[in-house]
Amino acid sequence: MKSELKKLWVILPIFLVTSILIGLFASINQVWSESYLHYRLFHLAIEMSARILNLSILTCLRFFLLVLPMVIILTLIFTNFSKAARICLYSICFYLLLFSSIYVYVQIITANMDPLQVPDSIRNVSSISLFLNKYFIEKTSLLNFSDLLRVRFLWLPSSFILAFSFAIWMDRGLIALSKAIGRRFPKFSFRKRNYKLALWIIAAVCAVIPIFINLAAGINRNMLKTPQPNVILISLDTVRADALSCNGNPRRTTPILDMLAKSGIRFQNAISSSPWTLPSHAALMTSLSPATIQVRHVTDRISPQALTLAEALKESGYLTGAIVSYILVDESYGFGQGFDYFLYNKDFNAEKVVDEGLKFIDAHESQKFFLFLHFYDCHWPYKPPRANAEKFWGEPVLTPELAELMGTDDYLRFALKLLYGRPRLNRFSRAMYDAELNFIDEQLGRLFSELLGRKLLDRTIIVVFADHGEEFLEHGLHGHGLTLYDEVMRVPLLIRYPLLLPSAKVITEQVQLLDVFPTILSLADIRHHYHLEGRDLIPLIYAQGNLEPNRFVFMETAMSGEMRYGIRSTEFKYLTAFKLNVTRKLKLIKSEESYHLTDDPAEQHDMCSVDPNLCTLLKDKLNKYKETLEGESKAIGVRLGTSRELSIEERERLRSLGYLH
Repeated sequence: MKSELKKLWVILPIFLVTSILIGLFASINQVWSESYLHYRLFHLAIEMSARILNLSILTCLRFFLLVLPMVIILTLIFTNFSKAARICLYSICFYLLLFSSIYVYVQIITANMDPLQVPDSIRNVSSISLFLNKYFIEKTSLLNFSDLLRVRFLWLPSSFILAFSFAIWMDRGLIALSKAIGRRFPKFSFRKRNYKLALWIIAAVCAVIPIFINLAAGINRNMLKTPQPNVILISLDTVRADALSCNGNPRRTTPILDMLAKSGIRFQNAISSSPWTLPSHAALMTSLSPATIQVRHVTDRISPQALTLAEALKESGYLTGAIVSYILVDESYGFGQGFDYFLYNKDFNAEKVVDEGLKFIDAHESQKFFLFLHFYDCHWPYKPPRANAEKFWGEPVLTPELAELMGTDDYLRFALKLLYGRPRLNRFSRAMYDAELNFIDEQLGRLFSELLGRKLLDRTIIVVFADHGEEFLEHGLHGHGLTLYDEVMRVPLLIRYPLLLPSAKVITEQVQLLDVFPTILSLADIRHHYHLEGRDLIPLIYAQGNLEPNRFVFMETAMSGEMRYGIRSTEFKYLTAFKLNVTRKLKLIKSEESYHLTDDPAEQHDMCSVDPNLCTLLKDKLNKYKETLEGESKAIGVRLGTSRELSIEERERLRSLGYLH
């Protein structure tokens, strides 16, 4: 018996070697899939490898602490170490098979169920690896195991009996099979010193790998250590998500932003709070919904009582600057709060915005800074440089018909021409829109090249977003602000900061622009106690699956004067009824709508008449969400938005752009 127990030493090096090999394979796979080496992001490859290896070793050590007493007990029972080790291994296989079978069964019975009716505990695990990690591997820690003994005391003995029976059956079955085919289980003499020495040498060599990688990661972190990163927040006014070529535009509109997405994070389902500039920007800059901050109309503005992103960063020692090109994000609307330097010029195109941004960087690159750049080029009227226009239209753009359309200075007249004119006019407008985005992309290339030349690019958090999108007759209208369809609500969102974030990662879970504020603070390592409705996206970026797969986003608009609300999840969307009566030729009446986005991403088939129960369920969720926001607004105790009368010049300018009728 003593000789058999002496063989227990072999378990530790075997577990150690196994854990290192698993971690090494997983880290190589992750580094390869993330294209770190392709983009020469060696520091990220080292950091990721160290994290995966450490996690693998810790997980295997947890199993070792559970397996060792089991092997000791079984060795005492069978008086044979080899058999005890096999029984223990087969018992673990039993639990893996059991939980895998449960996962498959759950997937089968929920395949045709309404996702809203599926319990969160099941819906929150999107793959078998996540399921096993959550319900099996995480339970192997001693703390969780003690909880299992307390909560599931009656279940555990039954499962142990089943596992032991399975292991005995498996062991006897394999022995019988080996005899049938004329082979036997290999036997090793653990008394021979050469086996012991070889096993410990292998374990020692394998142990050098994580030690070396962790040392390299530590040295790398010290070399790249910086007090706090710079922050550049880039707003692409009126850019819909699918306008970017990395988001599916067949035209190559954004090669520079595509490269940024390849070296950072691309959020595939980023949703705005409102389909027009003022409330959307106000929500992002405060991480509060338009309902909470009470900025919904062109006469509203951010109150001094509201906390802005610029103020939060300034409080942490950042020098703050902004270059904007549209009145609705001007200081007069409260966006100047927290900025040391603020420049607004309605005549700035993308080239001028980048020029002024580089001047700001020239003056302050020795300090940590926050720079907000607002690009207005993609907003109507579309007047891109001629070279960009002809590249995307493919033929001369100065024909009389197109020149008349381009020369229209009144938005309402322009929209009516698209609605009642030839389809060619709408195609031309979309081409000019894409050309404007391509021009912005070229100018951003200048900005990023300058940052690279100054060795600031990798030390700067770069966030690119759009406040809303643009409709091109997908639902019978052009422009934005009036409806809540995905053409205007789903926007691009890219984040790059290679010192902390992986590259070439696409997040499919739904997020919202309210999440940008807390995420920037997290990346900049700023601890805070601010009341923010958004959530930090860093846990989502590093999660293996969706943290909140059924998360709903609240949407609203009052640009037409009448409030319209909506809620959206990754799978479902609900919109309240809507009336529009601008002119005799521009009238629209919409009843409440609901869509199953998984099957109908273009939102062409209203489900309210087909599935009224779903419509009612979503409507109830919307009403509860509205009540929650109203309660939060009252709990704050002060009005975070103010109102004032517009000047004659402001009214005329906003009317010509379609914001007033």
